[in-house]
Amino acid sequence: MILTSPKSSEKATRYLCDRTESIELFEKLLHESLTSLFKELRDSNWYIREREIVNLFTFGHLVPRFLEQGLDLTMIGIEVPTLSAPRTEKAKIGSPKDLVIWAEPRTTLWKGCELFLGMDLKTLRVHGRKPFAIIEWTATNRIRDTAAAQRVQRDHKYDIEGLIRNLDGGMMTIGYAILVEQRVSPIRMISRRIFGNPATESEFLT
Repeated sequence: MILTSPKSSEKATRYLCDRTESIELFEKLLHESLTSLFKELRDSNWYIREREIVNLFTFGHLVPRFLEQGLDLTMIGIEVPTLSAPRTEKAKIGSPKDLVIWAEPRTTLWKGCELFLGMDLKTLRVHGRKPFAIIEWTATNRIRDTAAAQRVQRDHKYDIEGLIRNLDGGMMTIGYAILVEQRVSPIRMISRRIFGNPATESEFLT
């Protein structure tokens, strides 16, 4: 289901929710954006680090498709905090994620919460806003050694595990883990989709 804003005097703004129609729309945009990013990275070897790739993907590939579909750009967040399912009793309530897609414009995890000094932050896991989608990124590159590449590959697995835990904990609707491998020729992009109840991992982009 894709919701639109009720203000008839303005151009309708589309929202995302956890219905099949929203997921299908977003995955279409994501698939197209990852495909065009991959083609660009093959010919642009100066995008080395993860954050450079994330910014290129967001502004060069995802944003234009959001605009085409009438999706508000404030639904996109780079390195913004989101709530996390606790691994232990003393676990932090959340952490920044590489790329976050909110269900509606101008959202943070605090939206709609009563904020006051001394509030119990653990209640945010119940009342705080959860993202529509989280996309975690890792990237190997040509200027780091094999040991560094192996750490990145482990981080990709940790991303998948974290997304599974957070989806099972009700902290998002859908998640993706993207690994860009630039130490091989031609470069490779591995993308994993985390979805379902319970959460399951599957290949997203082939």
